[in-house]
Amino acid sequence: METETDLAGLHIIYADGTWKQEKAETPSADIDSGTYETNLKIALQTVTEGAEIYYTTDGSEPTAESSLYTEPIQVTGEEGKSVTTVIKAIAIKPGAIDSPVAAFAYIIEIPHQHQWAETWQSDETSHWHECKGLNCPIKEDDKKRDMRHT
Repeated sequence: METETDLAGLHIIYADGTWKQEKAETPSADIDSGTYETNLKIALQTVTEGAEIYYTTDGSEPTAESSLYTEPIQVTGEEGKSVTTVIKAIAIKPGAIDSPVAAFAYIIEIPHQHQWAETWQSDETSHWHECKGLNCPIKEDDKKRDMRHT
């Protein structure tokens, strides 16, 4: 049998023959940590009724002074670059023990899309188009020549 009581603001539960202070459950995310090729919106949740989730994205440990979770968190990348975002989250319920901190790491690698210039570049052996796209991975003239039109 499980019963609950409130003693001086502490949420106490009697279960399995003993009194225990309630502990908030660790937050979870709807999308697993990993590497993705698109921007994401991460929804956080906890099964602890009445708990609020606080989070950080700057690597610091979350506290009740951190950002309050109210809507999915945008995790964005940049074309042609690898961008890592780590969300750390904690569930806090008044009178209960705070949950352990959960960490979710997302690597966003949006593939580079070449945007070839209309004018040609050339040297004595070949000619090629320059890519006008942001963060083009082709930087050296030799590599540009390898993608040449001859």
